[in-house]
Amino acid sequence: MKKKIVVLVCILMLLNIFAINSFAATLSFNDTPDYKGIEIINPEQDVIYSDYLLISLKIKEKCKFNFSIYGNIKEEEKAKIEVFQVVSDSSIQLNEAKKDANSGILSEKSDYICIYEPVTMSNSEKIKFHSIQLEKLSPGDYFIAIEILDENDKVLDTAKKEFSIKDKSLRPEIKVDEGTKNSPLKSLSDIIKNLFKN
Repeated sequence: MKKKIVVLVCILMLLNIFAINSFAATLSFNDTPDYKGIEIINPEQDVIYSDYLLISLKIKEKCKFNFSIYGNIKEEEKAKIEVFQVVSDSSIQLNEAKKDANSGILSEKSDYICIYEPVTMSNSEKIKFHSIQLEKLSPGDYFIAIEILDENDKVLDTAKKEFSIKDKSLRPEIKVDEGTKNSPLKSLSDIIKNLFKN
């Protein structure tokens, strides 16, 4: 009986370590683009099976940048899209961007149209968030454009996050059994079952 308790304690410790590592991995922002202190938190995926999208930026340091969204869609599809400001911290200033904003990024994407007009954002404090919500998006390719600016509005760097919107009905089905057949948790549960079988 003592052996079973020791084994059970060891298994629980392993489960705890596994759970902590899994939780830490989900909180990691290392896989999301980070451009000179601006981190695109959402969307994380390159393919989104929805006509709704929440775009979230984490602004980690004092900076000034142009922000806009473009899509490879038709004008009539653009007219249906609804854009809402969800969260904008009071320390983030939003101003209309200059007419040539994002022209460098757009030169290679001439078939894209603007669905969120360029705005110049600046913040005076560290770690602030800005989120917008897009609804009624048509299937197609999109990108978020960011231009990092200096104090004279000169473009220092450009970046874009590309993603595709696809119809919900095209979402691949994932069977739970397939992913858990050989998982560490499945193996541990088998060990526990065998341990207490007798």
